[in-house]
Amino acid sequence: PDDVAAAVDTAERTWGRVTTMVNNAAVSIPGNVLETSVEDFDRMLAVNLRGVFLGCKYAVPALLRAGGGSIINMGSVNSLVAEPVLAGYTASKGGVLMLTKAVARDFATSGVRCNCICPGWVDTPINLAHAERMGGIESVRDALPSWQPIGREGRPDEIAAVALFLASDLSVFMTGSAVVADGGMTAI
Repeated sequence: PDDVAAAVDTAERTWGRVTTMVNNAAVSIPGNVLETSVEDFDRMLAVNLRGVFLGCKYAVPALLRAGGGSIINMGSVNSLVAEPVLAGYTASKGGVLMLTKAVARDFATSGVRCNCICPGWVDTPINLAHAERMGGIESVRDALPSWQPIGREGRPDEIAAVALFLASDLSVFMTGSAVVADGGMTAI
């Protein structure tokens, strides 16, 4: 908590105000509920959900002082749907979406917006351990068209573009939204 509070304070002192907070830290440890240790489950909740909670907790006062702004929480397609052998990760990302909605409801009339980006399979290192459980990264890439209809991995810059939109005034009527950028994965 002290580190997050200090980061928000530093940003506010450096730039005069905080208008945007992006909570984007996660860990994914594959396993079903039998395979996932209590320690691994707690770690995923601590990073994926508690980390987002702390980011919101310390950003909201700064955003209120600035007259409003945008919080962008990085969820996952697993905020909406479950996948095999990702029990802890899915639970934590489901929590991120519900926390997003709670913050949105609590601060909407104060000009603080809070939205959750829900990416599908994106080409980032967080997916490598899960890919190994699924037969390796090349097997995943070969099978992508069967479960992510766009037929390819997402790119980090594509997800960043969604975050830029949510940070901008173009999205001022959006709060509490699950913004799905999943190549059609949840359309199946």
